[in-house]
Amino acid sequence: MASIDKLYEEVKKGTKTDMELFVLKAVDKAADALSSSFTMLFVIVVAMLTLFVNMDLSFFIVSGVYLILALVLKKKTHEEA
Repeated sequence: MASIDKLYEEVKKGTKTDMELFVLKAVDKAADALSSSFTMLFVIVVAMLTLFVNMDLSFFIVSGVYLILALVLKKKTHEEA
């Protein structure tokens, strides 16, 4: 009987260790997934902000070019008249 009890305890200890290992691996994978998700979200937010800032900058540059063109054409039109 002593060897059966000892075997039972060893199996119980091994099962407990396997369960702890399974939980730790699951937590590790969940942490990796969450970390990757936050990293991807951060990259998307930075890319969108950069895009919007560049769009605003581009808008102002194009608007400035058209303003200068309009002022030059207006000045030439008044000189000819």
